[in-house]
Amino acid sequence: MKAVVTRFKEEKAGVFQKGNLKACDLVPKGMETNLIFHYVKLRESSVTEPEENDVDKTFLVLNGSGSVEVDGQNLQISPGDALWLSKGSSHVIKNGVKELEFIVVKKKGEIK
Repeated sequence: MKAVVTRFKEEKAGVFQKGNLKACDLVPKGMETNLIFHYVKLRESSVTEPEENDVDKTFLVLNGSGSVEVDGQNLQISPGDALWLSKGSSHVIKNGVKELEFIVVKKKGEIK
């Protein structure tokens, strides 16, 4: 397999955080890779539940804006931003008035 297009499809997305968050794996099933890529949509005016990071993660913001509280530090995010979160840190995402779309990249082998 040399190239594959994967699109986010609402009806196939996993739903999390009391329906506020939808996620889709961007690596096709059966394809071996050391990284996981998820496309994520957070419903407008939502706040995620606190999450402790079991691996280092990078968030790439595509659309929307909001803030991320990381271990008590408040960071503003908007399209074009890349946010790196270290293993062991904890975060909460607070969305603005528009849906927030981002990609999460993390290592596969270390996932619980």
